[in-house]
Formats: sequence, structure tokens, C-alpha cells
Amino acid sequence: SAKQLVLNGLNLVVLVGAIAVKAPQLLKILAAGNAKGLSELTPAIEIIGNSFNAAYFIHVGAPFKNWGEAVFLNIQCAVQLLLTWYYTPGVSLIMRLPFVCLYMAFLAAVYTDSVPADVYPVISLSVAVLFTAARAPQILLNFKQGHTGQLSLVTYGLNVFGNMA
Repeated sequence: SAKQLVLNGLNLVVLVGAIAVKAPQLLKILAAGNAKGLSELTPAIEIIGNSFNAAYFIHVGAPFKNWGEAVFLNIQCAVQLLLTWYYTPGVSLIMRLPFVCLYMAFLAAVYTDSVPADVYPVISLSVAVLFTAARAPQILLNFKQGHTGQLSLVTYGLNVFGNMA
């Protein structure tokens, strides 16, 4: 049907967009050789939100087109987080290790069906809250510094259009 064709087309556009949405941000960090003005909490929270999103849809047996974008977004968020850590003087990777370990434990729990089924609706509902909350550390940092540093306007614009889709 025409409706299904439009929905499939929209799913494809969202998936393709998700593959490269963070590219302008990553390229800007690499070109500048620094991550000035970028909050490490924003991509960290986005990683959690994308993981929750994928976990819910995988749990309910949804096809890849419903959760695939979260995988591509997570890869890009992880690269952004690692670049932020790498380019930020004085960042202690030892202090970030608990986050990485907790995240890996969460993934192990989700993908080995160790999470109770009644938790998944809560996970699903928390995604919107997490993505909204992910913006707060960046906004506060911009306000505190008085500039946006290496923040990519293109990536934020693509995020807005992606959310409207």
C-alpha cells in the first residue's frame, strides 16, 4: 500500500541519517584537534538512551528498521565521547572506567535476557527523558564558557530534523 511505502521510505531516511548525523561533529573535533566547549555528559547520556531504545525494540521482537538507528548513533556517540576524553587535558580515564563497566554490564544483562520483562516498558519511557536531559550539560557548559567551542551546528540541526521525522 502507499502508506506502507511511505513508512518504509521514512524508516530508510531516518536510518541513513543516523549513520552520519554525528559526522560533522566528529570532523570538527578532529579538524580542531580539541574538544573545547563539548560536554562529555551529553554523548554519555545519549549512549544510554540509544541503548535503552534498542534494548526495548529488540526485546519486543521489532525488526532492525525500528532500532537500527540506535546502533549507528551509539557508535558515533562512543567515538565522540572517546575523542572528548582524548582531547580534554587532565581527563582521568580511570575515573571513567566505572561508567564503561556499568554500561558493559547493562549490555550483558539486556542481551542475555537477564532483565525482567516488566522493566522494558520503563526503559522505553525513559528514552525521551534521557535525550532531553542529555542537552542540559551542553547548554550549561555553553552558558558557563560563553561560547559553544567545537559544537557543530550542523549536527544539532540534523538531530532536530531527525526528531521531526
